[in-house]
Amino acid sequence: MLLNWIGFPVVSVLPEPSNPVPKRERYSITTEPIRDQTLCPLPVFGSEANGRYQLVCYRDRPTEQDLSARAAALPNVPVIVLYFGAMSPQRRRDLARLRVEKRRAFLLIDDLTVRRSLWPWPAVLVVSGAP
Repeated sequence: MLLNWIGFPVVSVLPEPSNPVPKRERYSITTEPIRDQTLCPLPVFGSEANGRYQLVCYRDRPTEQDLSARAAALPNVPVIVLYFGAMSPQRRRDLARLRVEKRRAFLLIDDLTVRRSLWPWPAVLVVSGAP
């Protein structure tokens, strides 16, 4: 699974039973808790998460506002967004600005993030968000 590959050792994945939006699946993810700051420098995704996350998979192309609002509407656990597609640099900057303005922390993984991490030289997965 992709989450194992990027450093979230998955223990269980449970689909959310009520998912009213087509093309947007949601799952409750349990991983081994991440305590090492060198692996995860943001406490909200590491030690504070205690191995509990919401995973949202977008198969459509939501706006930055929709992504940010949807992440904020989820239960009070860190959110990991799988965005099936490539987000443009401008949309990425707009989303980062919204996350800071609205103080919403979530991890976005899109096709470009995965491609960049497959280069033969060491790659770094950049995680940003408001505390």
